[in-house]
Amino acid sequence: MKRDAIDLSTLNVFTLFRKYFVPTLLGMLSMSAVTAIDGIFVGHGVGSDGIAAVNICVPLLMLFTGIGLMVGAGCSVVASIQLSRGKSKSARLNVTQALLFVTIVALIPSALMMAFPAETARMLGSSEHLLPMVADYLLWFVPSWVFQIWITVSLFVIRLDGAPKLAMLCSLITAVINVALDWLFIFPFGWGVMGAAFATSISIMAGGLVAMVYLLFYARQMECQEPAAFRAEYWLPVPYRFFCLIGRGNACCAYVRREPGIYVLSGGRWCRGIRYSVLYSFCFHGR
Repeated sequence: MKRDAIDLSTLNVFTLFRKYFVPTLLGMLSMSAVTAIDGIFVGHGVGSDGIAAVNICVPLLMLFTGIGLMVGAGCSVVASIQLSRGKSKSARLNVTQALLFVTIVALIPSALMMAFPAETARMLGSSEHLLPMVADYLLWFVPSWVFQIWITVSLFVIRLDGAPKLAMLCSLITAVINVALDWLFIFPFGWGVMGAAFATSISIMAGGLVAMVYLLFYARQMECQEPAAFRAEYWLPVPYRFFCLIGRGNACCAYVRREPGIYVLSGGRWCRGIRYSVLYSFCFHGR
């Protein structure tokens, strides 16, 4: 892994853009495909109620992915500045603190949601008809959120370490495993929405473990190490939209149009995720 790393200090800008853009685009599309894959298999195997149940849980995934992108972008920028100044230890500490921060951010709400799945489902806009499916999906989906936020932050760090193809591989592994397990759990096993959530959790955990093993044992410059005290300048301000959007679309659609409104909202959300991935890949590497 270290032998194949890209040296950011010697290659010109256009070569770096080419080497980073395609892996980043494929990796981001793979991340967006996870929930879309769930929707496709659930739609065929469970029906419209299953699609609505999965869609109600999507805002939480968007929230944690958004926090991961925010912290990952912030820590990678600070770490890259520190590396350019020859402060590699400070850069590694920054990455370690970022990973610890997002782990705490994911663990606390995950524990609360697993303790109160029905209340969480209602907060997200679930109707009483969809409540059992939404609660079932949450119970099997929530444990993977720590790994999801690890993947999101690690993608920035692994690319900064000169291994964009490995960062892409983490997302591709997640998508491929999710496809295989979704089919297995929903159709042959007949586990329905719970099977989709279980498949997604296993696939996200696999991708998260690959990323963390690299950062712990194989990274060239950005390996994790014992953290110093947290420093406020390492964190970016939390964009308010990640919080104000939680459940708002679900609640409005459930109130105005009941379950059919959530069915319609599902497809738009998955298309928006794919669109965002393409735009992100251009903007992040063109800055």
